[in-house]
Amino acid sequence: MKIEKEKIKELFEQKGYYISDYLLSKTCLGLYYISEGQSVGQEVFSMCLDGPSGAGKTFFVETYCKAASDILGKKVKFINFQLDAETGKGDLYEDIDVVATFEGDTSKIRIPGKIIEAFQAVNDGNYVILKMDEYDKARDVTDTFFNNCLQEGLINTVQHGNIEIKPENRGMLQVFLCKNDIRAELSEPMMRRNRIVRLDYMPPERLFLILNKFVEQQKCSNGLLNLVTLIYEQLYNDRDMYQKLPSCSECEQAIMDAHILMKIGNFTQNDIYTNIIEDMLKMSDDIKTFESRTNASSSENSKKLANLIKDMKNEESNQTPPSINNLIAKNIFDDQIKELQLKTDQMQKLIDEYKIKFAELEQQKISEMEEEKKKIQLENGNLVPSLDIPNIIKNFEDDSVFVKRGYNIFDISKTEWTDVGFVQIPRLSHHIYITKLMEFASELGIKIYENGVLIQDTGEQKLIVINDLDEQGVPRFRFMSNYPVIPATYLQDMINFIKFGLKALEYQKKICEQVVDQAVKTKDQLTQEYGLNENDSLTYSIDALAYSDTILDFKQERENVYCLNVLGMINTLSELERLSSTCSCVDSNMVLQVSKDIMNGKGKVLNYEQ
Repeated sequence: MKIEKEKIKELFEQKGYYISDYLLSKTCLGLYYISEGQSVGQEVFSMCLDGPSGAGKTFFVETYCKAASDILGKKVKFINFQLDAETGKGDLYEDIDVVATFEGDTSKIRIPGKIIEAFQAVNDGNYVILKMDEYDKARDVTDTFFNNCLQEGLINTVQHGNIEIKPENRGMLQVFLCKNDIRAELSEPMMRRNRIVRLDYMPPERLFLILNKFVEQQKCSNGLLNLVTLIYEQLYNDRDMYQKLPSCSECEQAIMDAHILMKIGNFTQNDIYTNIIEDMLKMSDDIKTFESRTNASSSENSKKLANLIKDMKNEESNQTPPSINNLIAKNIFDDQIKELQLKTDQMQKLIDEYKIKFAELEQQKISEMEEEKKKIQLENGNLVPSLDIPNIIKNFEDDSVFVKRGYNIFDISKTEWTDVGFVQIPRLSHHIYITKLMEFASELGIKIYENGVLIQDTGEQKLIVINDLDEQGVPRFRFMSNYPVIPATYLQDMINFIKFGLKALEYQKKICEQVVDQAVKTKDQLTQEYGLNENDSLTYSIDALAYSDTILDFKQERENVYCLNVLGMINTLSELERLSSTCSCVDSNMVLQVSKDIMNGKGKVLNYEQ
């Protein structure tokens, strides 16, 4: 089969997986490489699926393997390995034969592990998909010896010697790493050797398509389909409030269990509801949160669902399940279409009013800000700042996996926040900048909160950007970290943020020219008011303690910890980039240890004023 977008999408849907356009592009690349028997940049094609438990990573890899078999006209061997906190090199390369251990046959105790099994299968002429599930649970050192496996198609073992994939067969093996959020990111070398695919929980619309097919195959009640979908949509809209959302298979289980109870008969609606909600949410606290938020919500869909659950839990009525279909008159998607049309009408109205609102928008934001300034205090000579929540400019727009509306960014850490730098681009509209950040949030790997942007998250340590006013009332973007010492590599994240701001400024000029009536505003006036001009003071400042493995030309406060103090103009950003290129921080755990020592008073940072 030829690799074509629509054909691959149809093939996946036939197998029950409704693939998004984002994932479809990655999928077509992988299927193309395996059909051509090649990989680019390294010997073994590898993809990392990063997303929460229940996002459908396992189902995707299984479907991908079946699709590859159809395309190749030959069954692709699927090898699955589950990693845990104890997984190391020995587990991946070698395994233990329990029977041989009890029988005392020492020659058979050690058997080939999953990676060796994959290599041997490929050398025997088989196409192989190797899935490394929950990879982030394994020790960080696992990345080190796995790098060579992907880069060279070669592994070194004690028991089995050196094992290498035959050069002509190397494109026949593909590796999929599945990770949740135990580790925020893979090590830098592993990141370079993987195509990173970031998945989120399945949207209700796509879940409905899958469950609808399941219900048709199993001949279950459409009322159960609608009820489970309604519950899932309510959970999805508040997904940050729950420990885990149900997977597609758990939703199917909920429908099937309820169907069987209805088939057996004499079970009440309360019995049906209890089994459904406990199949979907395994934590009792999540069930309480769901019912509480559903009852408290003001949306029409939530009110309908709350009334439906109340009727089903009413033991006095003692109604039997057949009335479920009557309780659910229509599914959620009718209401969603109406809501979508309403949003479309509102957006059109906003466009019509944009000319007269544009200038007012910026002035309104400035007038709403109070003059209270953020203060940082050093406690007992240690870098442990105490910070009142500043009156920062808020972000807005709708929620998504990258946009956390209504959530305070300072709540993502229980530690105090430390200033590490700022950048001033006075003419850049905060509204336009946030809009562009939302547009490219996936590519930038950031998350946008109500009052700030999370631009880097290395596990426990985080780097955020907020928008506030300096002492003269000029807007600025302010970099902050939740620990007093930052990895030196954070400098590159700050540079990338500054560069993106300049691109947004160029975009702002184009928008002004398109939207504002040219009869009223000349192009020169637009540039002067909304664009960049030669009199603008576009400055940045980095003032932070940074941990670097390499030696930096700055004052060293303690081993590997340098006091970075850099002030410059954005048009000389090359100097900051040169500094960033000399920085290195391989082990982020060392940064945390130094920070915690300082915060616990074990290692004061002397002669440092912020």
